[in-house]
Amino acid sequence: MDTLGCWVWLASAAAVLFLAVSLKAVDGNAETLKFPAVMDVSLSAHPDERDLNMGAAERLKLKYLEEMGLVAFDLGRLEGKRVTWARLYFHCDGENTKAEMERLGLPGELVMPLRYVGVSTVSGHWSESGATFNEAVKGSKPWSWRGSRFWDVIFGCGNSVYSSREIEKLEDYWWRVEVAPEVINALVAGGGYGLCVSEESNAPWELAPNNYLHTRESGAFAPYLVVETEPASAPAAAAQDLAVSTAPQWSTLDHGAIELSLAVPEGALVYKVEVDGRRLEPWMVERPGRPGERQRLVIRDLPAGREIEVSLTVVGAGGLVSASVTRRVTTSEALARPALDAAAFAPRVGRPAGPAGDTRMGVWAYSEGVKVDPVTGEFAGGTSPGETRSFNSVWDASEGKVALVAARGEIAAFQVAVEASAGPLEDVTVALGDLTGGHASIGASGIRIYREWYVKPHRAWVADYAIPLDAAIPIPYPPNGVTGQRVQSFWIDIHVPKAAAPGTYTGALTVSAAGVADAVLEVEIEVCGAVLPDEMTFWAEFNGYGAPGGAGTPYYYDAHRLAHYNRCCINIVPYDQGPDGDQEYRPQIEGTGAATRVVDWSEFDAVQGPLLDGSAFAGLPRDGVALRVFYLPFYEYWPAPFLENYDWGQPPSAETLNLNYLGAPPIEEAVSEDFKAAWRSVVPEFVDHFRAKGWTHTIFECYTNNKWHMAGTMFWNLDEPAVREDYRAIRFFGRLFKDALGDPGEIQK
Repeated sequence: MDTLGCWVWLASAAAVLFLAVSLKAVDGNAETLKFPAVMDVSLSAHPDERDLNMGAAERLKLKYLEEMGLVAFDLGRLEGKRVTWARLYFHCDGENTKAEMERLGLPGELVMPLRYVGVSTVSGHWSESGATFNEAVKGSKPWSWRGSRFWDVIFGCGNSVYSSREIEKLEDYWWRVEVAPEVINALVAGGGYGLCVSEESNAPWELAPNNYLHTRESGAFAPYLVVETEPASAPAAAAQDLAVSTAPQWSTLDHGAIELSLAVPEGALVYKVEVDGRRLEPWMVERPGRPGERQRLVIRDLPAGREIEVSLTVVGAGGLVSASVTRRVTTSEALARPALDAAAFAPRVGRPAGPAGDTRMGVWAYSEGVKVDPVTGEFAGGTSPGETRSFNSVWDASEGKVALVAARGEIAAFQVAVEASAGPLEDVTVALGDLTGGHASIGASGIRIYREWYVKPHRAWVADYAIPLDAAIPIPYPPNGVTGQRVQSFWIDIHVPKAAAPGTYTGALTVSAAGVADAVLEVEIEVCGAVLPDEMTFWAEFNGYGAPGGAGTPYYYDAHRLAHYNRCCINIVPYDQGPDGDQEYRPQIEGTGAATRVVDWSEFDAVQGPLLDGSAFAGLPRDGVALRVFYLPFYEYWPAPFLENYDWGQPPSAETLNLNYLGAPPIEEAVSEDFKAAWRSVVPEFVDHFRAKGWTHTIFECYTNNKWHMAGTMFWNLDEPAVREDYRAIRFFGRLFKDALGDPGEIQK
């Protein structure tokens, strides 16, 4: 440490000492206490280390989300005391710290590659000799529910309490971090078992520093906790109005549940709940809400259908407890395992359909959810020989029948395999006519047939594309180049009109080939009374970079129509990994800062308008329904360029990333007012324009996507965030957009 830094540190230490002495002089009840660590262990989320226990090591490691420390203190002396101030002290391994600073090219004045540290209670019981990332006690106890991991009981999960602060760097590689008093008070009240310590300020992956801290096993460099306290007030009042009831809505196949209800007492920090004398761990019991509010506590994973005794004790500051209130209640019954109704369709084993006495062509059907190998004719992934041909969930080979079930408005689908059993087949075609039922029919105009195209990503061929069948084809199909092909599959879509009457519809599917008699399959579809809405509430969203075929081209609209037909949607990120954007996805703007304005919507409206008003989808089953979701053009470089408005002075790179994380001011402070003002000016113009155009059925999204390592235009991973600073940057853009948006009213119908 240089001379100036030394004097600054001494001055800071003197100020803290003076403050502590002053507080004691003013209030003789204030007390400062120090607690050495009694347990500590390093936990790793790395796939190769999740089952390692490192409780006996002299060091623990902090490395973004991958490596965390676990430390516990004997806080018995805090009984009856309320913590008003707390600091956690750690010592870095000096040699490791120097090596990491050099590896990352960091200047010496930073001392250590640490800045922000998060501290959280741990809401599951653990042991120093048994704790791993995967289990609280290796081989015998999960962190919470079966299959849980360490992250399920820290940083807000499992009713844990946490705080995040910037560290203070002290002499000789010591550092301290302030801990929110409620974190320690929760521990004293029995709301957790020790503290998780996590590094929150560095780059991810290969640029992440390896921060090694000494543990209690190191002796003089052991971590410790310093708190300041005052006497706790009287215990919180007991929950005299406690009500208990069964909670069948929370039952599982193996367990029952109960619900507790009470008015939250003043000063309540933790609820201590016991079931038949056994205390439940904090992850099982929700923390108290606001005083006076009615709160419901659901206790799950209990023995089902059993009378139990439940005891609730309210715990306040200093661990002071109320009188316990006990109730008896019967837990809910476990969920019954319902027997599935037998399907109306019961396929029977038979031979593939084909001309009587002619073995040159075999035909069979199978469901839309599987693939058939074009060489062997078996389901991809392996099945018993002949399983696909003889019967399956939609195919009864004994009757040559295909059976489907569909809602009104649905596109039902199945596949047909045609096998060249005794040599090549020529001029193969597949046709399906009207399906009729009673006085109604599903017309052939709603039926589409495709031939499947195969790819070979690994050792076997699989169908990957569905190409409209507009002409007869041979089997094998030479353009596809499938070596040894014997089987060609075809995909059949049947659009059931919303107006179709419920009931059973039947029709005939005919497979023809040159010189071979036709094979005819019966197709039966049961139409249910349910109707699928035109506007999707669930959809598959195809995100992409760059418009297919180029925005505004015929191919662009064809791609969108294909997705729309299949109840999917295409959503294009309207910019690249860098400062450039797609002009067809944004209006023309002029000006800077608060004077930024849209001056021309014409190109945007011409290109995107048909998608947003639904006219691009004319003639499809959901004719005229607008595109479901659409990325807005707002991002880091529009409507204002980010780096020109970010007051830090160095562009993003591997050399500057950690410098930014460790030394730059918060993004809210470093971004210029002109940048923020441009968003506040342009975002409302989109709201007004879309409302005026009637584009009110599309979900419009603001999506920030850039990453520091893709184009050197951003310091954070805004897509696939990995560290705290990434999330803080995303929060900045999210708040900026919402602030600019204001209250758009009921723009979406």
